[in-house]
Amino acid sequence: MFQSTLRTRFAILAVVGILAIAASADIPPYVSYQGKVTDTSGNPVADGSYNMRFRIYDLSSGGTMLWDSGTRSIAVSGGVFNVLLGESPQPALTLDFSVDYWLLVTFSGADQTPRQRLTSNGYSYMASGVVPGTEVAGAVAASYVLKATNTATAGTGYGLYGQSASTAGFGVYGYATAGSGTTYGVCGVSNSTAGKGVYGGAGSGSGITCGVHGNSSSYDGRGVFGEATHVSGTNYGVFGTTSSPAGSGVYGRNLATTGSTEGVYGEVASPDGRGVYGLAYSGSGTTYGVHGQTFSTTSTAAGVFGEYGGISAADAIGVHGKSTSADYYGVGVLAEAGWKGVFASVSASGSGFFYGVEGHASTAEGAGTAYGVYGEAVGGANHYGVYYSGGIGGTSLMKNIVKTDEGPVALYAQVATENWFEDFGSGVVERGRADVRLASDFAKVASPAAAQFKVFITPNAQIGEWWVEKSGNGFTLHAPNATDGSSFDYRVVTKRPGSENLRLEAAPEGYMDRALYSSADDVPAEYRADWAKRAALESQSTDAR
Repeated sequence: MFQSTLRTRFAILAVVGILAIAASADIPPYVSYQGKVTDTSGNPVADGSYNMRFRIYDLSSGGTMLWDSGTRSIAVSGGVFNVLLGESPQPALTLDFSVDYWLLVTFSGADQTPRQRLTSNGYSYMASGVVPGTEVAGAVAASYVLKATNTATAGTGYGLYGQSASTAGFGVYGYATAGSGTTYGVCGVSNSTAGKGVYGGAGSGSGITCGVHGNSSSYDGRGVFGEATHVSGTNYGVFGTTSSPAGSGVYGRNLATTGSTEGVYGEVASPDGRGVYGLAYSGSGTTYGVHGQTFSTTSTAAGVFGEYGGISAADAIGVHGKSTSADYYGVGVLAEAGWKGVFASVSASGSGFFYGVEGHASTAEGAGTAYGVYGEAVGGANHYGVYYSGGIGGTSLMKNIVKTDEGPVALYAQVATENWFEDFGSGVVERGRADVRLASDFAKVASPAAAQFKVFITPNAQIGEWWVEKSGNGFTLHAPNATDGSSFDYRVVTKRPGSENLRLEAAPEGYMDRALYSSADDVPAEYRADWAKRAALESQSTDAR
């Protein structure tokens, strides 16, 4: 025995045929009906043609028969059949559907009960294509169940428009339940220059509402996927906007507690594109184009993390900050922290020149004071505007700015061919001599060998003939004709331990300084590539202004 499985969802599809002539003011002559026939085990019947009969009554049981299709041979495939009620050679369907009717299906001579209800409002709802509160099931096309198409190429057009006023509702809710494959909770595409692939609006003024909510259970699926296929113009795969002072135009959240996850992931194939682009166009207030925040206590966590993952012969940038504000007010990158405002690290490999931090400032002559790197520490002598370890080098003047009654002036540091430490002191001659020991704190940083330090004497009185005898921890001034109590000043210089043999050390990094070598022709061949790279970087920085 066979049974006809006529579920509620198929009763919905029973009025889809009205769409074909929905523009007509007349009552549609056809009703499209779909059913599925299975055996007692729930398996679809074999493909083929079967005798079927369709009758419409005015009551769910008994009553008067209002229309009869007669027995027809209907094709069944995969257990599913489709029929247009009222189509020739069936009798014309002249019912006005002003009241509810009931459909009785007879399959191979057996009546399938209960009768299926055809509601009185079926025509009015199906004129817009969808019955509210119903479920559409079955293959409308090979790749989708429900399709809404807007073919306009200009104006504000929507492929699908969803709106919810509920405090916990969704303008559009898409759910892809497949456990594998490239699936989409919601996929919207618009070819209009001002359209939206998917537009969802939640009109409630409170509650956690979603204009669009997409959910995918697939391991490589998308909860929401937006695609803009127009090859010109300012279009967006996904565009989010909010008018709330505490809202988010686009908010992404990943609830996984393990793995390399992304709250928001952006990807771009254009050579001039941005994976993620944030724009804050308010003319005032504390606004952020992109704001990143993390609550992790792990030292490797970052509010914003930028990474260049490719292999490039040119300079690649993990994070690039740029401010187009007028001179004196723009800040490319602002870093604030409780320990290190900026921490930069470079892992050098191979040959060439590597920089943990490089700062570059260019300005026209007389246009102001520019700093490649500027550091400032306020609050006492134990703070450092700039602290260095491992040496400091440069090709220009070293200045120390001091305050005077006439204003700040510059004092200049001396330079020497060797690496010297120095100390100063005074002494007194008694009985023709003065024994001077190096200051204990100075001795700790001086080379201990007597040959490694120099002594310079400045007598403050006539002491006659004198000479100096050095020892490992100081020196003796011999002045046999000096009057007791004669004073003198001295200056002692000593080599830095470990650098005793350092003198006029070669500094090829100077080839990178265009103030010294303005042309690549002045640079030895083995350094020209590095010179050109630095010159290009400086030019890029100048162009960015």
